[in-house]
Amino acid sequence: MVCLFLFSGCGKENTNTQSQPVDYGRYVETEMTPPTPAEASPYCLGIFPHADGILDYLAVDMYQDKALYHYRSKDSGTSWEEMDTGWYQQMVSPYDGGDMSLQAAFVGEDGAVFGLLTEGEQIHLLKYSNGAPSEVLLEALPGDQNSGYILDCQFYAPDTIALLYEKGKRYINSYDCNSGSLKQQQEVNFELFRFLDDGYVNMQLSSDDRTYALIRYDQNGTETGKYPFDFNPEKEYSVCAGKDCFFLREPENGILELSRDGPAEKVLDESMYLLGSPSWETVRLQSYGDDSFYMVQKSKDDGSEKLYRYVYDANMPSTPSYELTVFSLYDHETLRQAVTVFCGQNPEWSVKTEIGVAEGSAATKDDVIRVMNTELLAKKGADVYILDGLFPETYIEKGVFADLSQIAESEGLFQNISRTYANEKGICAIPARFQFPVMFGEKTLVDSLTGLQKIAQQAEQAPKRPDRRFSRQDRLPAEERPLALVNLPWDPVKLFMGNYQPVFMNEEGALDETVLSELLSQTKTIYDRCWSVNAGYLEGDDAVGWDIVSFLPGDVYGERALLGIANLSDFRNFSIGFGKAYGKWQPVCQSGFLFCTLMRACGKCVPSYYHHGCEREQ
Repeated sequence: MVCLFLFSGCGKENTNTQSQPVDYGRYVETEMTPPTPAEASPYCLGIFPHADGILDYLAVDMYQDKALYHYRSKDSGTSWEEMDTGWYQQMVSPYDGGDMSLQAAFVGEDGAVFGLLTEGEQIHLLKYSNGAPSEVLLEALPGDQNSGYILDCQFYAPDTIALLYEKGKRYINSYDCNSGSLKQQQEVNFELFRFLDDGYVNMQLSSDDRTYALIRYDQNGTETGKYPFDFNPEKEYSVCAGKDCFFLREPENGILELSRDGPAEKVLDESMYLLGSPSWETVRLQSYGDDSFYMVQKSKDDGSEKLYRYVYDANMPSTPSYELTVFSLYDHETLRQAVTVFCGQNPEWSVKTEIGVAEGSAATKDDVIRVMNTELLAKKGADVYILDGLFPETYIEKGVFADLSQIAESEGLFQNISRTYANEKGICAIPARFQFPVMFGEKTLVDSLTGLQKIAQQAEQAPKRPDRRFSRQDRLPAEERPLALVNLPWDPVKLFMGNYQPVFMNEEGALDETVLSELLSQTKTIYDRCWSVNAGYLEGDDAVGWDIVSFLPGDVYGERALLGIANLSDFRNFSIGFGKAYGKWQPVCQSGFLFCTLMRACGKCVPSYYHHGCEREQ
């Protein structure tokens, strides 16, 4: 259990960090992700700011190459207009069933859209300009470059397209957009590469003093500038050009500005912005040429992407005005995510984290707790406490923590979670991390399953899982489908028993063996009726085979089961299980969560499913 507390002592409060003269000037972060369809999994192909202030955004669906998304903004991303991409669907339709792949795309200053499409060893240049689509087959490349991979592309006015191409070696190939003929080829060796409006930039290692530098080139490969840089080959950088400088995103550090004359200067500290979250990585960086830049961040959890803009504000203090201190017994990702989100949403605040049992520290858990207790009783210590593996009731009884009721109510938290530790003093602790099962299926069925007993009863009434070889490709008639498909005997236990802990265990930790036995009997019934591994795939009591069926909603739309069940923490995979595999279903929920839960947590959630593109509720 991870719990949050606010310290109620008389220690530091709203600590002002600006007792010294204040320096001004800091980047402001704004999310401006285009409104792609809810069922889509877009992968950004590029952000294209233009001289007239228009911003274009191109993305392709990660699962369907034919789904191209084009959005245009005339107000720096405050609002977006979805552009027609029907021309693209028509142009790629002849390649149905083949190994077609859209590998790169670009939007020119005149609004023309270019796409580089590979089909086997052929490279097709698609162009859409002034309502007219056209296609040019680029000249075949010699030798071992055939069947290569396009890494990036750039359009150079008036009629040249350059692409970075890899097959064994890496090349910059320049083509005539009208004829498709190869105009120039340059072999490049690099650690870091990026096309520019007037050429490209390449990271090189000096053979003389073994130092790194960004080298700027024009379209013909002539060097036009050198920018020394303390490059770390073990890190993956993103780079873009500014006004006679470069911006680099360095992981675990921030944004660096690189000039010709001096060392790299950190202009954006990632600890103060959302980009510092350990759950996200930078996949694209684009400068606007006016001391602002765009960044695409990709989630390491589910692959989703967000677009942010960073604009320099000369009137904002360079360092936050206030400091919040957070104590955590252990370091963990939940803490780091919360800190970066808080700082991104509250730029006037910084967060100082204090880790009790830090990695490599000689201090033991008991030592840290002893010191922490002393500080709390003396009304000193951090502002916020995250206590992992400790019993919060002890601290609540001593009255050392503040009442969080107002925060819980104002944030709209689920009351059956936020009030876990509520008493006559209020809410002095809130679980910071939790999980619970979610279900997917026909509305009437889901509505009827109000608890574990109901699920077990329904499993007994539904057909038993067939005792034969069973795989993802199999289909069952409706009258033969089991309630669900369970991989392993302990899956129902892990999925459901956390909800019922208050029922079979009292506050002193004593078990009600009768209730626990009944609950375990119900999970056994679910497994016995829904197990998804045939007896022929078991060797011994514990061994399982590899040919198993997931306990997911994909089984519902794969016509193998009536119900899909998973943990809420897996909701992205939960939806992909049917939304991508079967391509026509979209989960919806009125409260913003995807599915109804056994806990009925939100109270507004509608356990139903909709046919994508259809108003009728199924």
